[in-house]
Amino acid sequence: MYRSRGRLVTGAAVAVALILSACSSDDSTSSDTTSAADGGSGDGGDGVFAVDTSDCPDDATEPIDGTVKIGTTLPLSGGAAALAFAPVAEGLERYFEYANENELLPGYTIELTIEDDQFNSNLTTPAVEKLIDETDVDLFTGMIGTANNQAVRDLLNEECYPQLFANSGAPTFGDVESFPWTTGGLPPYNTETAIYVADIEREFPDGATAAVFHVNSEFGDSYQAAFEELAPDAGIEIVDEQTIENADSNPPTSQVNTIADQEPDVVLAVPLGAQCPTFLGELANARAANPGWEPRVYITSTCASTLLLSISGAAADGIFTIVTQKDSNDPANADDPAVAAYREAITELGFP
Repeated sequence: MYRSRGRLVTGAAVAVALILSACSSDDSTSSDTTSAADGGSGDGGDGVFAVDTSDCPDDATEPIDGTVKIGTTLPLSGGAAALAFAPVAEGLERYFEYANENELLPGYTIELTIEDDQFNSNLTTPAVEKLIDETDVDLFTGMIGTANNQAVRDLLNEECYPQLFANSGAPTFGDVESFPWTTGGLPPYNTETAIYVADIEREFPDGATAAVFHVNSEFGDSYQAAFEELAPDAGIEIVDEQTIENADSNPPTSQVNTIADQEPDVVLAVPLGAQCPTFLGELANARAANPGWEPRVYITSTCASTLLLSISGAAADGIFTIVTQKDSNDPANADDPAVAAYREAITELGFP
């Protein structure tokens, strides 16, 4: 039996890439629908999106006083995912400290509680239940993983808990009609794949062969499904598909060698976390063992972090991916006011 402790939080915008902007509450709860200006989302009239709160538990729309309690689940332990996403947990904790010290939410204190789900969706539900029952959270944000967010989406929408910026690009997190309390936090994976396909079509106007390497999960399947759908019209023939399990931290030597045997023009790679550098390392080995094979390599944007690419070293040279925010480590952005402010803040927080 879940205890309903959701609250009406207005203007909430918590980004998992170490960014959190203001969230506050509105004192008016007299209407069954709440306009975006008053803290909701959906078509509430006057062209404003609003969500129907008439079926929410009574206390779900009570104003918040004093402290906004925010919960999330992250892989704090459990192998490759925990290693790759450790900076997310530390970054969120430090940013909450920064937000409170600088009064980014005037009149409120924001409080973060993280539960470990080990990137195992079977553990996400009990972790979320604990946050609801024991911590009395007001909203959730930044939970990592497609399956993990899907595991609790029904519960959080039924109980009217905002599930903000799910750390996944699965298109399913844009279903506002069925799940109005849930928002995605990353660019949709099918949109990202479409960008790669458009580039392949431009680079190989006479057609291309391709292989796909992806993690065997909803995350990897999203890329694979989008690529399969778009490939025919772009003149792309998929000649091989290789997978790796979520928790597998071994180098994918056999999978990459099988791909290399086909010598495809293009490789679309969707490894997970710490698998990014191990995949790129094995691909570099396979290319060295097959002189003349120089595939155009597209790798998921989730691998596009300074940490993962620096571990990859020269093996990451020449790959193609996308980034959706300014790279604070790029000297070309050093004079950008927002980047400069960010660098100053994280230095004060003790980051290198």
